[in-house]
Amino acid sequence: MINVTYTASDGTVYNLMASMAMRIKTANFHESEWKATTTSRKFGVRVNGWAKEAKSFNMSILFRGSKAKRVSALNQFHASIDRDIIYNTPGILAWGDWHITAFIHSTSTYPSDKQDLETINDVTVLCPSPFWVSEQTVIVDPAGDTSLRPTDIQFNPSYTYPYSYQRSAEYPRIYIDHYAPCDFRAKIYGPVSSVHLQIGNADLSVSKAVPAGAYMIIDTREHLKPEEHCYMVFGSTVTNCFNDRDPSASLLEKLDPGFARIRYDRTTRLELTIFKERSEPEWTA
Repeated sequence: MINVTYTASDGTVYNLMASMAMRIKTANFHESEWKATTTSRKFGVRVNGWAKEAKSFNMSILFRGSKAKRVSALNQFHASIDRDIIYNTPGILAWGDWHITAFIHSTSTYPSDKQDLETINDVTVLCPSPFWVSEQTVIVDPAGDTSLRPTDIQFNPSYTYPYSYQRSAEYPRIYIDHYAPCDFRAKIYGPVSSVHLQIGNADLSVSKAVPAGAYMIIDTREHLKPEEHCYMVFGSTVTNCFNDRDPSASLLEKLDPGFARIRYDRTTRLELTIFKERSEPEWTA
């Protein structure tokens, strides 16, 4: 059975499939649409490109149990989704390994006409970004670390991530198992005098020292604010480093699918998260 959860912005996780007390009755996660941008022609149109609007769909949730248990569960759930709206902070709806940011902004609650111990809550979900995301994590350990990796990792695309590389792999190679370029987030730990990092086609060099106890984040996702694409965290201090990037570096370039070499001096730890996007969550057997 696929695992479906909603994690509210307050951190509360609601299991929408495994529990009989709170369970999805109907929902259509596997529905999507691309909209063409066109120019009129004498006969028909010229397709210039494709775009997606925010995703919206309905979901019906069944609450079971005694009246007291249903009241308590409904009150807690509605408090969480109200908080998401009040603070304008989306929750996360997950289908297996795929997730999407979401606001639950409309609800209607009524008793089931089949059983006295059931209450139905119909909700409307708005997803600001129309893409479902699955994360692939790669950890490159510094020289001197004794962590190991499978010897066939470079040649076996079906290997299940995450994994880490042993120190003997000078320039390790990763496999991005997707059909489209992927956004990513790189976390580089100090101390380093400057960041010299290349992943496949992406040059991520930044002329900024990262002291011991600090780390630098490079994140290509376009929905972020400019200052969130490259910054350093040292204790409670956050420093915008985007303007410190090397002239040849492009910190907004996605990674191409397939094999990619990581070129990094490996004096400190590197954590890489690759964001694979789909219009619908991937079906599982």
